[in-house]
Amino acid sequence: MKDIAKEIFDSLNPGNSIDGFLKHTNLDLSKHHLVGLGKPASFYLKHLNSRFDFNSLLSVVKTGHQIDAVFEQWQLDHPVVTKKNLEWTQKLKNYLFKLHHDEPICFLISGGASAMLSEPKLPWADFQKIWETMLYEGWPIENMNKVRILMDSIKGGGLLKNLKGQKVTNLYISDVPIDPFDHVSSAPTNPVDLEPIELLKIIKNFKTQKFQDQLLSLLERYQKPVYPVDNFLVESAENFLQSAIEILKNHFPDYDIKLDSSFKSETCQNFIKRIPELKPGSIFISLGEASVDTEENVGYGGRNSHLVALMQQKLSSDQEFFSLASDGNDGNTAFAGGWVDYRGKEDLSLNSHLDHFTSAKWLEQNAREFNFGRSQSNLMDLRVLVHHI
Repeated sequence: MKDIAKEIFDSLNPGNSIDGFLKHTNLDLSKHHLVGLGKPASFYLKHLNSRFDFNSLLSVVKTGHQIDAVFEQWQLDHPVVTKKNLEWTQKLKNYLFKLHHDEPICFLISGGASAMLSEPKLPWADFQKIWETMLYEGWPIENMNKVRILMDSIKGGGLLKNLKGQKVTNLYISDVPIDPFDHVSSAPTNPVDLEPIELLKIIKNFKTQKFQDQLLSLLERYQKPVYPVDNFLVESAENFLQSAIEILKNHFPDYDIKLDSSFKSETCQNFIKRIPELKPGSIFISLGEASVDTEENVGYGGRNSHLVALMQQKLSSDQEFFSLASDGNDGNTAFAGGWVDYRGKEDLSLNSHLDHFTSAKWLEQNAREFNFGRSQSNLMDLRVLVHHI
């Protein structure tokens, strides 16, 4: 199962994504300024740079995600906003402001830039606490990003305020279940029109009244930025899913494949509850974001390893399960998730690891971790359950 997951992981190829997209759209980006934002941005910029003559290139990536390339790369912190990120956000604003008003700009937006680019509208301590509350309570990414847009001047199209009327083209690598243009990295270069009634419901999820009051005050004053942009989806979870299906069919040609009908953010427990009963010779494939409520940054692992450890307790004989982080980075580990079968179900240490959120340590101890290195892309997580004949 580990080898199959690695084959799926290796199928993520920015070059193929870029070529397929350009063939379909005939988009000409020559003489644009190209700015990449997000974890895998440098990989995509490298491929784009081999196809067009850009006026300039800049990539803003998570620390440790830089690559060997001829263009400048800024490394910032993720998944929590830091003072360093605030400082470099100002540098990016200055960088954009200095670009010539007649020269078009292309932004490549991928997951991870929500934390890397930030300009809080709230006092720093409150902003940081709200951010961490949503992160560690395992909020759905859609709700998190709407709150982030509300309380951050950069998001929801806010970065466009630093331009001087240049033509803007956005290329998206989507790691979210729905509405990629409004949600990938909290949409720094796409004007977002927040829905007040929906936001009111989301804000009420905060247990701290002070935070509710602060966000409600921001909601009363929120105005959608006005700036025309052209949005294009370069790579999506659906393409990743089709690649995974083809690889699984090659390994299990006689198996019946059942696709999850829902791409969404949900808790690990809710995902497990709705997994269908599988007959022998069946495979269930799902894409999504399974959240984990930790309330604070503890343990060793992430949502994929935690889901895998929970599934270990549910598997019957002849079943295997894996959960794969497409970016190769699950939580605070260098792993991309892991796999389990029914063996080890009686391991008494498993409950302790789940209670302390150290699922990745348990996978590592049992040689079940996916130590594949860094991916060249960042899409949604892939979950696969196989019931063997």
